[in-house]
Amino acid sequence: SVFGKADRTAAILALRADCSERGTLPEAVKKQGEAIEQTHNVYGLPHENRCDWLPDDCGETAGADTVLFLGCAASYKRRDIALAAMKILRAGGVPFRLLREKEWCCGAALWRTGQTEKALPLIERNAAMLREQGVKRIITACGECFGSFRGGYPRYTALPCEVVHISQIADELIAAGKLKLFDTPLSGPVTYHDPCMLGRLGEEYVPWEGEIKPFGLHVPPKTWRRGEHGVYEAPRRVLQAIPGVELVEMARCNEESFCCGAHAADARFAGETAAERRREAEAAGAGTIVSACPFCDEALGAQDLTVLLAQSLEGGRK
Repeated sequence: SVFGKADRTAAILALRADCSERGTLPEAVKKQGEAIEQTHNVYGLPHENRCDWLPDDCGETAGADTVLFLGCAASYKRRDIALAAMKILRAGGVPFRLLREKEWCCGAALWRTGQTEKALPLIERNAAMLREQGVKRIITACGECFGSFRGGYPRYTALPCEVVHISQIADELIAAGKLKLFDTPLSGPVTYHDPCMLGRLGEEYVPWEGEIKPFGLHVPPKTWRRGEHGVYEAPRRVLQAIPGVELVEMARCNEESFCCGAHAADARFAGETAAERRREAEAAGAGTIVSACPFCDEALGAQDLTVLLAQSLEGGRK
């Protein structure tokens, strides 16, 4: 129906923005917003610690126009993901560099929760910084950052660069024979959990301006997104390229995937959501859940795809 074409995401974001303006957002959400505003990361940790742990030789190429965007989670909590992404790019001969102290939070936790007054300055700052740095392509190993740059930023500003996920790069490298893969320690069937922000919320947002007439008629016509243009095949091809991996699918997958529950403001609801998803994995016969987002990894107890791939590279177990 015509009404079935409504931009539900835009409506939800508008409702959350209204809650933010009225001061009725959950305290946990507001505190996270304050942390990002003050320290440029979702954890409220010192900004100077974001990259102080990096090894001396990360394999960067000076002047590269491709940037590996680490993200808050991989910079502070899951540094193994950042190191794994760098290892994959080095092994595949992909020139890249890091933004280091110039990297701030992608802002997903702000604009997604309606905290537009905090999100807009950050989004404009990041877009301007990428432009000044001459960045032509961002690679992220975090589904959250990917979805923010690809599906969120275009709602507010234009990014000067392409946005890709590490699984897409790895998929291309494997197809070109540039990555030599070995067995991983996984045993039994594996299932892949589609992160919301890499999947249905990670599809490219197409800005629209016009008039909405009676019965939802958009003039000029609007390009609709239903979630089917997210990143689904690349992570699965990468998984299936790893020797010994048997991939099985959960009932809800791709654009119909069920959320891991990681960002629910209610801890009880978040736990119940994650438990439901784990039951789906068990019903599919999977002994291991693999995902491509550090927040999904934590919520579900999942193996991270980037780390798993790095482990399967030649010398990956050393």
